[in-house]
Amino acid sequence: MKRAYRTVAAVFAAVLMLSTVLMRFAWNASAVDSVILMVTGYKINDPRDASMPFFRNGQLYAPVEMFVTLGLTANEQETTVILSNMKSGRILLFDTVRGTATDAEGVYTATAVRKNGLWFVPAEFTSARLDLTYAYHDVAPAPFVRITYPDDNLMSSESFLRYYRSSAPEILERFAPVTTPPTTAAPVTTTATTTTPPQTTTLPSSAVTAPPTTPRQPARYNVFWVVESLADADAMLAALRECDASAVFCIWPSEVETMGETLREIAVAGHSFAFIANANTTLEELEAANDALFAQTRCVTRLIFHRGIPNETQDRLLRAVGYVMQTPHASVADSHASIAEICSLLESHGNILLSVADAGAVSKLHTAIAKEEPIYPQLSAFGWIE
Repeated sequence: MKRAYRTVAAVFAAVLMLSTVLMRFAWNASAVDSVILMVTGYKINDPRDASMPFFRNGQLYAPVEMFVTLGLTANEQETTVILSNMKSGRILLFDTVRGTATDAEGVYTATAVRKNGLWFVPAEFTSARLDLTYAYHDVAPAPFVRITYPDDNLMSSESFLRYYRSSAPEILERFAPVTTPPTTAAPVTTTATTTTPPQTTTLPSSAVTAPPTTPRQPARYNVFWVVESLADADAMLAALRECDASAVFCIWPSEVETMGETLREIAVAGHSFAFIANANTTLEELEAANDALFAQTRCVTRLIFHRGIPNETQDRLLRAVGYVMQTPHASVADSHASIAEICSLLESHGNILLSVADAGAVSKLHTAIAKEEPIYPQLSAFGWIE
C-alpha cells in the first residue's frame, strides 16, 4: 500500500513538474505575440520586446520601469519590489515569495512577476494603490496602457486618442517595420546584421483590418510661428526649413544694429520680423529700428509683441501710426505635455498663433500633426489673425 502511494505521489510530482515546464514554455513563447504600447503622461514610450506589457489571468502586467519613467522611485530586490510615489507619499511593497502586496492600508493578494530579467506588476492595481490614473485602450494602430498623475489633465481623452493615433504609427514602424512583398515571384534576400535570431512581432487584428468605407478626412491646421528671440537662430532656421514653414522672428529694437548678419540670413530664408516692446519703448525707438532693419535687410515691420504690462497711452499712439499689437495664442515647448496641449488647441481652433523658443518644439509639433494637413503660412508684417 505504501509502495502504491509512493508511486502515485511520484507520478503526480512528475506531472506537476512537466506542467510547470510546459506552462513556462508557453509563457515565454507568447512574450511577443502582440504589441501593447506604454504611455506615461503624454509620452508614448518606445517599445521593447523585453519590457512589453502582457495579460495574465485577466490582468495587465506592466514593467516597473514604466512607473519609473513616469517619475516614481523603485527599489527592486531578489524577492521584493518597492514602488514609491513621492508626490502623494504612497508606498507599495510586493513580496514575491508570499504573493502579496502591502501598503499603509493593508495587505493584498497581488504579486510582482519576473520576466525577461525585469519585474512586472499588475498595472491597474498598482496605479490605484499609488494614487495614479490608469487606462487601457484597445485601439488602432496598437493597444496601449497609460498611467498618469491625477492632475495631468491638459487635454481630453478624445483629444489624446487623436494625438496617439497620429504619433503611434511612426513609433511602431521603428519597432517593427512593415515590408511590402514584391509583386513578382523574385525571392527576397535578407542580410542578417547580428547573430541573434530575429523575433516576429504580430500587431493586433485591429491594426490590419480593412479601412472604413468613409475614412476621416484630415483636419486642416494653420500654424503661424513666432520665434521668441534670435537665440540659436541657425538651429531654428534649419527646423523651419525641414518643415517648409515660415515664421516671424522677434527682435528688440536695440538688437537691429548689432545683429545684421543674422537678420540677413533670416530675411534671405523668407521669414519676417516683429519688434519686442515693453512699457518703456517709444515710437522714436521703433521708427529708428525700422530704418536700421531696412538698411540691413530691406525689410520693415509693423508687428509688435509686447512683454510685460502694456501701457494704454503707448498702445493707442502706436496703433494710430499703423503698428499692430499681437499676442500669441499659446507657447509651445520641447516637451510631450506641451505638444499634446497644442494638439488639443489645434483641434478646437484650427488656426493658431504659436510662440516658440527652441527648434526641437517646431520639429516635434510638425511630427505630431503630420497625418493632418498642417499649413505654416507667413504672418503678415502689417496684419494679424484672430
